[in-house]
Amino acid sequence: MSVTACPSEAAQDALRRIRVRGGVRMELANGPRGTFAARMHEADGYRVRFPEASGCCEAVLVNTGGGVAGGDEARFEIAAGAGATATISSVAAERVYRAHAEPARLSVSLALAAASRIDWLPQETILYAGARLVRRVDVALAADAAVTLLDILVLGRRGSGERMVDGALDDRWTIRRGDRLVHMEAVRLEGAIDAAMQRSAVGSGAHVIGTLVHVAPDTEDKLDGVRAALGACGDADVAASAWQGKLVIRALGSRSDRVRQALAAAASCLSGRRMPQVWAC
Repeated sequence: MSVTACPSEAAQDALRRIRVRGGVRMELANGPRGTFAARMHEADGYRVRFPEASGCCEAVLVNTGGGVAGGDEARFEIAAGAGATATISSVAAERVYRAHAEPARLSVSLALAAASRIDWLPQETILYAGARLVRRVDVALAADAAVTLLDILVLGRRGSGERMVDGALDDRWTIRRGDRLVHMEAVRLEGAIDAAMQRSAVGSGAHVIGTLVHVAPDTEDKLDGVRAALGACGDADVAASAWQGKLVIRALGSRSDRVRQALAAAASCLSGRRMPQVWAC
C-alpha cells in the first residue's frame, strides 16, 4: 500500500522560496529592415530567441526550467508598435506538473498598436495528472490591428497511461478592440477532469482541446479558405465560424498531432505563411 502525503508546512514554505516568478517582457517596433525587439526583459529561466525567418519577425519562447510546477508564476507581456508584425511561438510543449496546493499561474498580455499584427502560436500545454493551472490571456487591439491566438491543451498523458483523475484548470481570455470587449471566454474544470470530459456536453471522451481565435478587419472574408484548409486535414473533429470581425475555431480530439495539424493549417491560411520552424521539430 502506498500513501501520498501533502508536504509539511515547513516543506511548503521551503518550496515557496524556490518557486519561479519569471517571464518575458518585450516591445516590438517596425523599422527600415522590418520588425525588431526594441526592448526586452527576461526573468527567472525564461528566454526568447529569434531564429532567421524570411519576411517576418519570429520569436521563440524558451523555458529553461523544463516545465511549470505548483506555485510558479510566469508572465508574458508583448507590445507591438505601429506597423510591427511578429510571430511568437515556443521551443517545445509547456508541461504543467502535479501541484500539492498552490496552482501554477500563467498570464499573457498582448498590446497591439495601429496596423500591427501578432500571431501567438505556442506549442501544446500539457497538464499532468494532479496539475492545477490558472491562466489569463488579455489582448488590447487598435482598430486596424490583427491578432491570432492558438492554443492546444492536453489533459493528461494518455501515451503514458495517465488520466486526469484529479486537477484543476481556470482559464480566461479577453480581447478588446479599443474600449470595446469583442471576445471573452472562460473554462473551469476541477476534480475528476477526465470523467467530466467523457460527457457528451463537455468533451465526448476527448482529452485534447484546440482553440484558435483570429480578430482582424477582414476576418469574415477568410472563413471559406480556413474551412477548406481544415477539410483537408481529414478526420479531425473541428469547426470554424466567423462573425463581427472575429473567427473562432474549436477542436476536440484523442490525439494531439491531429489537432496540431488542423490548427496549424488554419493559422497558415490566416497568415499566408508557414508555421514556425519549431513546430516541425
